[in-house]
Amino acid sequence: MPTRRNTLAYFSSMLGAGALSGGGGYLLGLQNSGGSEPRERGEITSSQTATASAAEMKGETTTLESTETATTKSTPEPTPSCDSQFDCDVHSTAKEIGKTVRESTVYIQVKLGRYSTSHGTGWVYDSNRIVTNQHVIQGADEIYCWTLEGEQVDASVKETDDDPDLAILETGDDLPPALPLAPESSPSLGDPLVQVGHPSNVGNWIVSLGRFRYDTEDGDFTSSVPGSSGVSGSAVLNMDGEVVAVTYGGTSLAAVMPGERPEPGDATVHESLEETTIALHDPISDVTSQISEWNSG
Repeated sequence: MPTRRNTLAYFSSMLGAGALSGGGGYLLGLQNSGGSEPRERGEITSSQTATASAAEMKGETTTLESTETATTKSTPEPTPSCDSQFDCDVHSTAKEIGKTVRESTVYIQVKLGRYSTSHGTGWVYDSNRIVTNQHVIQGADEIYCWTLEGEQVDASVKETDDDPDLAILETGDDLPPALPLAPESSPSLGDPLVQVGHPSNVGNWIVSLGRFRYDTEDGDFTSSVPGSSGVSGSAVLNMDGEVVAVTYGGTSLAAVMPGERPEPGDATVHESLEETTIALHDPISDVTSQISEWNSG
């Protein structure tokens, strides 16, 4: 298979060890707590009024009048709000897709040597295989996998390749349902995309939402789906809940090309940093093509 990493990917920090955040995307409110291991996480009122008057007028006394009035305070229908840069229908659909995809998303932790560990994301491809990135499991002495329900999966590396950045883990344990795959056609500019992964700066099984940006010359594609270290290997899905790609890295919009002079920033003291990035993905057609090649071999 020809090499497809271009100068954009030259700046890619593989997300098992790098960072990917912001970029015009949006993190949805479905999450579990973070950590080195996955862990579980109009009014109507009435009033009674009485009015009375007692006055003598021309020797006549008015009678006490009691009136009971049920007053309904109707609360107007609230204007739909989802606190999102996306249309509320899109946001709602993404949230429902995310709930389903979380069930089929796996937390992958690898032990590297005696003291070092890292983690990434995988997802269920079929009844006994899990898809992730090669760089997530590269050099692992031990691999630990967990499902959303906290079940540990005994999995081992079956196949790997660096282009596309792909690894297949195989298991004899029961797995959650496999994720449906999209047709080979690429998303269009601006299409919403959903991702479920384990960004270490947020938590585990996090649902994020962004937009398709463009295809690269190498055949990969980019998006504004937010993430950070730990989302490598995540499935990226369209609004039909179908996998369109696998996340393998990210690159900063502020990165310079090789040999280009970097411009200094100002001397402001920052107490927090937010980076605008482009997420990098291998299209599902490349993934299935590689898996078919392995199957036939």
